[in-house]
Amino acid sequence: MSRAGKFVVVASAVWLAAAETIAAHRTTGLVFLGLLISLGFLAVTVLGFVRAITEWRQRRWRAVLPLAACVFALLIFMPLGRLITHAVFDWSLPSYEAVVRRVESGSIPSSAEASDITYAAREARLTYRVIAQKGPMEL
Repeated sequence: MSRAGKFVVVASAVWLAAAETIAAHRTTGLVFLGLLISLGFLAVTVLGFVRAITEWRQRRWRAVLPLAACVFALLIFMPLGRLITHAVFDWSLPSYEAVVRRVESGSIPSSAEASDITYAAREARLTYRVIAQKGPMEL
């Protein structure tokens, strides 16, 4: 495989890892970074396509391997992303439930007005904010 082909394969793996990381925990900055990384991945995919065409006579099926790495990264992105997102949710759920139990028990105060509880957000893994409000206890 040529040096450019190896670069395309490595860039595809880096894009996949970065995109899955960003998909698992989205923030504004990470989503913007993901757009930039995806533009780079698009350029690398075009490079893989061009190299597959230009190297076909010399390398035959091996010329298509870098482009195949790009296609593989695109195909596996969504299913792998779902698995990672579910795993992160399952990992984070006990800390969410612990904060909810503390609000219900009264150890984290809440009022009739919705209020942002910043210290509780730090206790629950991967939360952006915790808002608590007392309401009528109707079932």
